[in-house]
Amino acid sequence: MNNMSPFDNISAIGKLTSYEFESLCRYFSSYAMLGEKTGLARVLTRYKMFVDTTDSSLVPHLVMDGFWETPVTQSLVRLVKPGDVCVDVGAHLGYFSILMSALAGEEGKTLAVEPNVNIAAMLRRTAAINHPGFVVWEGALANETKELEIHIPKSKTGDSSLLVRADSGEEGFIHQRVLATTMDQLLVNLDIGNVNVIKIDAEGAEPFIFEGMEEVLKKNKELRIVMEFSPYLYRDPEAFSTYLLGRFDVYKIASGFNLEETDAGRFGEWSGLKSHVDLLLAPKGTGRPY
Repeated sequence: MNNMSPFDNISAIGKLTSYEFESLCRYFSSYAMLGEKTGLARVLTRYKMFVDTTDSSLVPHLVMDGFWETPVTQSLVRLVKPGDVCVDVGAHLGYFSILMSALAGEEGKTLAVEPNVNIAAMLRRTAAINHPGFVVWEGALANETKELEIHIPKSKTGDSSLLVRADSGEEGFIHQRVLATTMDQLLVNLDIGNVNVIKIDAEGAEPFIFEGMEEVLKKNKELRIVMEFSPYLYRDPEAFSTYLLGRFDVYKIASGFNLEETDAGRFGEWSGLKSHVDLLLAPKGTGRPY
């Protein structure tokens, strides 16, 4: 790789191999400690991002490598076009919000949804120092509008969840009461009509989020959804996978801009997983997204 310079256009990621992309991000990664529990990292070669230094799930990778989840990054690079409207559900510190906002450009719009009050405040600071920025909504998405409690592991804020995770227990958690609403209602409240790309990482709340986005799915016939599928966190993973297969063409996101078609048999193979699978959903019959 001869050209070791930051991305002039973030879509240039689409022309790089995984190794080239990761090497370039590592080359330009930088970090500064700003004060108690707060740092500033450079990600994706040029974008600034405030980070919570108490987090051990995501932040070490961001500050040392300057990227996160290469296959998902590559997928969003192929999906998001200039002028697109994007929603980042479970935005956490905003890595994918930064990416989608940069890809959508000044004519597009990105909404970052984050329930953790402390992380949402940090996310707003990140939105303010990047161009184009993005809109932050503090709250959770679910299947109805009400107040809910989120459970935040003290050292892994990226694992915050509406569920009390059986793999974590209660020790070492912070609990916050947060406003929850449906995606349908939120987009009406924010006067957002057409949506092109949604990313969902909700640590087990995905089935409830889909229950609350029926109108969004009906109105947006070319919507693409990138999501984490975490069977070990769902009450009924088989029912949820059946719903997804009945509603969408489902693909497993693989490295190198590759997609693997997924069926009921594949979901069955994942039933015992204690981790997540990254999926891309496209409306049935619309063809491979890329």
